[in-house]
Amino acid sequence: MIKMKGNKNNYLIKLGEDDSTDITAVGGKGASLGKLVKAGFPVPSGFVVTTHAYMEFLHANNLKEIIEKILSGLDYGNLDELEKKTAKIRDLISTSILPDGLTQEIIQTYKELGGNKVYVAVRSSATAEDLEGSSFAGQYDTYLDVKGENALLEAVQRCWASMWTARVAAYRHNKSFDHNAIGIAVVVQDMIEPNVAGVMFVGNPINAGADEIVINASWGLGEAVVAGIITPDEFIVARDSLKIKRCNMGSRKLRVVRNQLAGIGTIEEPVPNDLQNSYTLSDDQIKELSELGRKVTNYYDGLPQDIEWAQRGNSFFLLQSRPVTGVEFKWEEDLDLWPSLPEDDDIIWTRAWADEVWTGAVTPLMWSVRGRWMRDGGSANYRYFEMGDLAELRAYKYHHGTVYYNTRADELIAEYSLPPNLRKHFLSRLHPSQLEKAINAPFDLWRTLKRFIRIEETQPGMGIGNFSIGNKVLTQKPKSVKKYNVRRSIVKAAFPDLNQIKQEIRALKDEDLRPRVMRYNQVFATGVARGSWGIIHIYAPVIRALLDGVLQYWYNGDNPNAFIEVLSGLPE
Repeated sequence: MIKMKGNKNNYLIKLGEDDSTDITAVGGKGASLGKLVKAGFPVPSGFVVTTHAYMEFLHANNLKEIIEKILSGLDYGNLDELEKKTAKIRDLISTSILPDGLTQEIIQTYKELGGNKVYVAVRSSATAEDLEGSSFAGQYDTYLDVKGENALLEAVQRCWASMWTARVAAYRHNKSFDHNAIGIAVVVQDMIEPNVAGVMFVGNPINAGADEIVINASWGLGEAVVAGIITPDEFIVARDSLKIKRCNMGSRKLRVVRNQLAGIGTIEEPVPNDLQNSYTLSDDQIKELSELGRKVTNYYDGLPQDIEWAQRGNSFFLLQSRPVTGVEFKWEEDLDLWPSLPEDDDIIWTRAWADEVWTGAVTPLMWSVRGRWMRDGGSANYRYFEMGDLAELRAYKYHHGTVYYNTRADELIAEYSLPPNLRKHFLSRLHPSQLEKAINAPFDLWRTLKRFIRIEETQPGMGIGNFSIGNKVLTQKPKSVKKYNVRRSIVKAAFPDLNQIKQEIRALKDEDLRPRVMRYNQVFATGVARGSWGIIHIYAPVIRALLDGVLQYWYNGDNPNAFIEVLSGLPE
């Protein structure tokens, strides 16, 4: 009989208890599951055999000293020697006697799950899992469909032994981890017998896009996906809109299922004929699972997650969630100003608009402010002018320090405002493949006239007269020194100590700067929501196109820059 000297309260922790989130006690996998349970996510019930129990087990069997002696002078570059010595350590751990106190506690807690009547999953959970710069994911053992007290105790010891495979020992050594400083816990959970299971990445590890969810799914247990036994079904989902972007059907040869004959463990079997030609998940199920993954990722402060999941009946369960490692995500998606609008695959984006309006690189802060202005100003004015499809259009996109413009916006503005024979001069930003359709789109002159007449009658401040009314200073030539000085004085009056304000803003942390920018944008959005930007979004583009058309048809001089010179010489 071997007794443990520690406090038995440290040996087992149920998932969802306060201590179940302590990575030093329950390992990375256990801590993640503990957090998910405490947060109310659907996780199978279970408990953790803690790192304290493992260390006490080593102490009770004097294994720590024996292991140190085996590893003494080991050449980790000699693979044969490494395998031989780590195999000896594994045998020692697997065959040593479990102390009575721990054995009784594991059996008692197993009985609370249902005892010999239930199947459990037994998973290793090390304290060094999924750390920045290293990942032990997939290197430790997992045992599925374990049933019975003796089988459970054996699986726990085999999980401990998996700390000492040649691969794991070499990885620890190469990463400069102290073998004795890393503990291992074992997670024991009610075993879900799923219809479908797999993994989900909230954040696409292939293209490093944080705005996509990738779901891999197979019939039966998810082990078929994790172990690479089959090619799974793959579903690509837009993170923000949950729009399903692509579906790829995987192989249908095998699935991993519970071994009903033996009553324990798993087997591989052919996928039944009635499932051969069906996707593992319906569209509704894909969206439901994606939403669950999105909630988990939000819970982890938006950090992209690698999630193992299973579906039983009509319910999804989370089996594990850890950060996606080894991928440098772009994160530009978090600057997206259109989180509710999907991006159509056939959009043609152009840099021409930003190159004309915002020359040079565009910083994330500028995009968050000026991009929001353009979005809010455009949407508000298009609604006033009864251009609903333009108001809802995803018109701009930020990518690699550059703003891109949706060419469909120009197509729609031309269709609303110009007859076909004048559209060519407005559609210079379009790709040649778009021109014929855009130029020949039907034009409703009466609709256009009614729209402008209504604005002139009901909102004259938004009408064409708005070009000439207003501050005389603001209608002087752009190069006017007087105009510049007046504007400068207005800024100084509004911000008397501009340098101090700059210093204060630069000293702000991101979490302080963000709400300040949001408040600033909200004030601005209230102003433009009244439609005051019609000049920018509706009149100016059309009048500029008409001017270009006039010069094309009637100007017969030899100045190739006539249009630009006329345009730049006009008042604002």
